Amino acid sequence: MENKSSLLGFIFFLLIGIFIGVFKPFQPELGAQGHYVLMLLLITIGLWIFKPGGLPFSVSGAFFMASLLAIGMPADRVFSGFAGTAVWSLIPALFFGFVLAKNNRCNSSD
Repeated sequence: MENKSSLLGFIFFLLIGIFIGVFKPFQPELGAQGHYVLMLLLITIGLWIFKPGGLPFSVSGAFFMASLLAIGMPADRVFSGFAGTAVWSLIPALFFGFVLAKNNRCNSSD
């Protein structure tokens, strides 16, 4: 049942994304490339939330970045989020938090 509901949830996000990408309902305020980015963002969020087929988060992120490059977004904009110092401070904090949570689970079962 969980696989069916996750697939249906992803399909919902996919259809909304395709609708925005094809019909471009927010014109003229948002250009064609903006609609495509919004479409890809919705599809990626659907992949992140529902993980259809057990798809890992890394595949979803790679899909988003590769799709942005495919629609003509400059590479410096696509990968600019990794250039700041905040990301490189948060990644070790994420791993540290994961270790603490895992350690807490192991100790609570004793």
